[in-house]
Amino acid sequence: MQTSVKSSKKLSMITSQDNNSLTVDNVPVFAFPTTLSFNENDKSTYKQILTIYNPYDFTVRFKVLSNCPSNYVLSDSEGLIKTKCGVDILIRFADAKPPQNLHNNRFRIQIYEHGVDKMIGKRDIKVAVENVSTSNSSGKQNSINDKNQDSMQQHLDTTGSNFTNNYNGSQDHGINIVVVILAAICIGILLLPLPEEKASNVPKFLHVPVTYKLIASFLLGMVTLAVLRN
Repeated sequence: MQTSVKSSKKLSMITSQDNNSLTVDNVPVFAFPTTLSFNENDKSTYKQILTIYNPYDFTVRFKVLSNCPSNYVLSDSEGLIKTKCGVDILIRFADAKPPQNLHNNRFRIQIYEHGVDKMIGKRDIKVAVENVSTSNSSGKQNSINDKNQDSMQQHLDTTGSNFTNNYNGSQDHGINIVVVILAAICIGILLLPLPEEKASNVPKFLHVPVTYKLIASFLLGMVTLAVLRN
């Protein structure tokens, strides 16, 4: 992921002036997740990653605001995102313990075309607070991970099976061609005359000594056995 150009841990407040001072075009803002979920009983959720994507053909400048900026610290509250790139923003609590009354907290992402002051799109990211024990949360997460693993394994097995079948089919086809060519060469060598034989219709350089015929005969026998076994 691209690192934003300007790094700031200072959050701005969402105010009515932010909403009314600029005319916003209907440009979608692509961000994930759409809701930041914090669990009061699980410290691992005290840090969240918010990803903002730029699928457009121009560089985007972004700002991240909050209606409770004192509650959070961001790795980047504004910066630039190059075309077809994204930026990961680390969001964590300002204090070691989560603040009270987080249910009404939210973040707002504002985007601008680079070099232009007019805002072209915005999106709100909600904050959800859970009060679930760590064991239950871990159990749910493990269940989700198991389902994802099973689905991924099934996909890999299907893909691998199809690849193996296709590979084996193409391999067998290639082996059959080689066997046919080798058998034809051996038969051709066996049909050629010996050097002491006089054959008016066969050029002299095509007269094959007995040694070559024995080798051809041996190879033809091996090919025949391989075909019969298959």
